[in-house]
Formats: sequence, structure tokens, C-alpha cells
Amino acid sequence: MFRLSALAFAAASGVSLGACFVGESAAGLPCTADVQCGVELSCIDGLCGGEFACGDEMLPADDICNGIIDCPDGSDEDWDLCDGEGEFFLCDEDLALPISFLCNGVEDCEDGSDELECDEEDTETGTAEGTTEEETAEETTETSEEGPNLCEGTPGTEFEYFDGPTQTGLDNPLGVIVGQFVGDNATDAIVGSKGGVVVRLYQFTMGGLNMTEFVGEEGAALAFGDRNVVDVKTADLDLNGTEDVIIAAYGSSETDGVGVYSFQAVDDDAPQLYGANFYDPTPLGELQAIEVGDLSGDNRPDLVTVRPDGTETMTVVAYIGNPNNPPLSLGYFETVTGVSTSVELSEFHDTALIDANDDGVLELLISGLAGSDAVLYHLSPDFEGVPAWTLIDSYPMMVPAQSIAVGNIDDDPFEDFAVLSFGGVIQTWGNMMGNGFMMGPEMLAGGGETSGLNLHDVNCDGNTDFAYVARNPSQVRVVFGDGVGSGDIDEPLVLGSSGEPQGQVGVASFDMDSTPDLFYATDNSPELRIWTSTDIPMMP
Repeated sequence: MFRLSALAFAAASGVSLGACFVGESAAGLPCTADVQCGVELSCIDGLCGGEFACGDEMLPADDICNGIIDCPDGSDEDWDLCDGEGEFFLCDEDLALPISFLCNGVEDCEDGSDELECDEEDTETGTAEGTTEEETAEETTETSEEGPNLCEGTPGTEFEYFDGPTQTGLDNPLGVIVGQFVGDNATDAIVGSKGGVVVRLYQFTMGGLNMTEFVGEEGAALAFGDRNVVDVKTADLDLNGTEDVIIAAYGSSETDGVGVYSFQAVDDDAPQLYGANFYDPTPLGELQAIEVGDLSGDNRPDLVTVRPDGTETMTVVAYIGNPNNPPLSLGYFETVTGVSTSVELSEFHDTALIDANDDGVLELLISGLAGSDAVLYHLSPDFEGVPAWTLIDSYPMMVPAQSIAVGNIDDDPFEDFAVLSFGGVIQTWGNMMGNGFMMGPEMLAGGGETSGLNLHDVNCDGNTDFAYVARNPSQVRVVFGDGVGSGDIDEPLVLGSSGEPQGQVGVASFDMDSTPDLFYATDNSPELRIWTSTDIPMMP
């Protein structure tokens, strides 16, 4: 069963309990109750006054214990302040920092003592271009004693990853979606440029690489007309067992609005436009995200859009999908069936679909900020009778759900979910047998500017693991799950990157062995990169 953390209900995210300061001098100090902050201040987000004292300035609570040092003296990431879990390193100025800061290629101590005695093998940095195959294996491989690689059939086998194929990428990537989108047995990859105009399919074959860019507006100067890419999803639209591709784009003019483009997977070719395009010119704010899945119980994928309505709320609309429409040159998603509701969110973070009741019908999770409070809503649309949404529950989030991933984290048949904050903190939420979700352990997983959480059994031990990327320092990271709602943060798999990873991590077999390979996209030096468990220099 799911292991719960009692302290998680009482403590604010990343702030230790028990400060005992009263009066004006309490400003910026940790707290658990208003009485500790005197008559002038309140205890907000675990800090007196809602901000953290950093020398002569104050920092927002979100900057504390987020895996990134903001104070010159590093006190905002102090090991004791941030719950004191795992090992720590003592700087020469007596500041204790999490062990993950040691030899990470960044001077986190004021005097740089955390980087003084680091062998090249100790630093968690990417492999430089031009290194030999032997050097690549030595410098980029990490081993987890708690999560051994069982995929190759030999218990205790160490992980060995190689810097595999690298291809030209896209700016501001949404991440990598992996699957079989062309009629062969190879793993393909899709990368979209958020806010850009390109979504690209990478098809790896024995004869080389085929790259194809999706075109939604045929005859237009740009692939999606005057709209920019917002989101990319996959679903089996035509119910033939093969994943199809759905791309959402948005234009700010009165006539553009939302455009959703469906592409059908076909044999031996890139996916082709499937039916008429879906348009929604409703004058709401910029499209934030879409989700595609069966929300109506008819085994057909439906569409959900999320847009701000100009106030402190987000408008959520669900549209019925109908595979009988495209052969009639109609749009797959029916605009006339839109079911709308609003949720209180001033800032959007992420969405996901979840089968909360193990009945095959999906429901929506949507997260963000309501004012200054992190929150997650659990919703379900009803298309029968008078169409309407039902708010099943709302959950205050100790860890901001800037990335949501759904999967089975424990040993029951019900789907759970996990969230990842921008500062490298993971929190799991256990499904209570279809009766809502219970907050689980909080893991200081490491890394800064993190994104793209993916739940997948990476080491084949039967437990769900937590894969994600970090930009600071540039890494792909995997925390190995324990099967009861938590993971081993002391022995993660850490793979360096020469670029700045961003967005969804793709986990799939690329090199044909049984160890999953890791696909990711980088920004600023845009590339599609693959860490493979087999050295395959012959591949493109």
C-alpha cells in the first residue's frame, strides 16, 4: 500500500518546523504558526511575512529549498532548513548543503570548496564532443546500488549508458514523445517547439534518419498558418491499435484562436492529416494545453482545452471525438459538443488524464496557482443529459505541480500520480481505491529548473521510477522507486548533458535490448539526444 508522510500535512514545502522567533526580527524566518511571527506579521508558506531573509534582501518562498542557490551565502538551500534528508556536505564557512551540490560543476559554497577536490569522474557533467567510446562510457555512467539494472536478466548488473544518436532539435522544446508512428517496428520520436511553428517527426531506420515536419494548414506560408505550437499529444483516433498525433496551436488575432490538427498514422509514411481541422475562435486567453483521451466512456478519444478567461480563472472545455467524422471530411472533434467549466487558477502549471476508478474512463487533473497557493483540481465531464463538469476534489499542494505524471506507483491496480516542482522536488499522490488521492512522501530529488516528469520502470525491478530533466546543472535524472510511493534519492541515475534539457523525457527501447533508453530535447543548443544502453556508433 501507499506509504504516507505525516509531516507533509503539517509542514510547508521545503521549510523545517519549529521556529521560535517573535517580533519584527522574525521577518523572513521559518514558522509554523502566526503566533511565532509577532503581532505585525503572519506565518505565510512557512515563513514569517511570506518571504525569506537573505542578507539585506528578502526572497519569495518559492525560491527556498528549490535546488537553486539564490542567496550569496547559500542559506536558502541549507540542509537543515530544507528538512535535512539524505547526506550533506559542509562548506568551509560551516554552511551545510545537500550532497547533490558536491562536485556538480557549480560553485555553491561561497569559497567554492564544494568543487575543490573533484575528480573528473565525480562531476555530473556531460561528455565533451570528441571523446573516445571508452571515455564516454566511463564519464557518463552512474550506478545505483538501491536500484540495480535487472533488465538484462542478471541481478545486480550496473547501468551503463552511452551518448547515443544526436540530431538537430528545435528551440524551446516541449520534450520528446516516443512511439511507433510509421508502419515499422522502430521507435520514432516527435519534438514540438512551444511557441514556434514546427513539430518534427524523427524516424530512425537501418538506412538512416528520416525527418518530417507536420503541416496542418496546407498551402499556407507556415505549417499552422498564423498560429504557434502549444501542445502535442498522441492517441488512437481511428481505433486501429496505432497511435495518431494531435497538435494544438494558437493565434492571437480575433479570427485565429485555437487550431487543433489531427494526423493519422499510415504504413510506410509520416502521419497524414485526418479529417477537417478543429477551430475555436472564442475570444478567451492564450491556449495553455490540451489533453486527449476517453472522458465519455465510449472508447473514443475526446479533447480537452485549457485557456484563461481574462480573470483569475481558467476555462476548461471538453469536446466529443468521433472517428466516423474524418471519412466525411468532418473534424474528428465535434465543436458543438463542448462542455465548459472554470477553475480558480491565476497561473497555469500542467494537466494530465487519469483513470481514477480503474474503469477505463479518464478524468482531468489540472494544476497551478490560485493567488499565491499551489493547488490541483480533479475534474470529470458528463456528456449525458445536461452536459456539465463535476469538480471531484481540489488538493492544496505542498510541492507545486509544475509537472504531473500518471502511473501505478504502488501495488494496487489503481492509477496514482506524482508531481515535480521547478526546484527538483517530487511528491507522490496515492489513489485510495477510487476514493480520492492521499498525499505521499516528498522527495528532494535534486537538480534545478527541472521538468518533464515521466513515470516508468527504468531498471526492470517491477517498481515505477521517476525520470526527469534538469537545466541547472544540465542532466537527465532517474530516481528509482520503491514500489510503495517513494524512491531512493541518495542513489539516483544521473546522466550529464552538453545542452540544456527541457520538457518531457521519453523512455523506450531504441537499441533493441531490454534496458529502456532515454530520449530528451535540449534548448539554446537545440538537439534531440538519446542515452542508449548499447554503444551504437553506427546509428545516425
